[in-house]
Amino acid sequence: MTINGFHFGGPLASGLGDTIVFGVSSWAGVAPTVVGATTYAVDGLVQSDGATANQTGNGHAATYVQEGTANTVLTAVADVILDSIAPVYSNATALQAALLTQAVGNIILAGGGVAAHTEADIMVAFNTPTGVDIADVQLNNLNDAAAQTNTAAFTAANGAALTVHDLVHITSALGLANLTAHNIYFLS
Repeated sequence: MTINGFHFGGPLASGLGDTIVFGVSSWAGVAPTVVGATTYAVDGLVQSDGATANQTGNGHAATYVQEGTANTVLTAVADVILDSIAPVYSNATALQAALLTQAVGNIILAGGGVAAHTEADIMVAFNTPTGVDIADVQLNNLNDAAAQTNTAAFTAANGAALTVHDLVHITSALGLANLTAHNIYFLS
């Protein structure tokens, strides 16, 4: 979806700021299921640690964590990762390639990561040549080993997969740094 004329900033009551609302229940979540000797889970939309469910209650404004350096641990657990490792990514495919490349664009999740035999989705916002994109990054850890925290480790060779799905493109000359908590909102 492309949004033209989006206003970054605070609540509209102050004359500024539009809001994009995401329904957290749109992401499938399946309780742990035992098949043979293995427990599988689909966690749905989680925060930047790869495990903590996005808490909605009656809804909430997004929290953000900025990441500007590849191969470093995120400094906080938040709803949306603001990826500025590259000043601009051409599209979601370019973001995916960067996230899978060690020391080039990979991110190390804050906390424990995505557990073995678990699928989880994180939200990443990034600059494009024509604005800001918000993407769903699906992390699928089918590995029998421990949790994965490094996006570069989500490869078939490691029994895992990382797929980026573009959700929203905001056409704007303003970039990632202009997003405020008010601009992204989560509901159940």
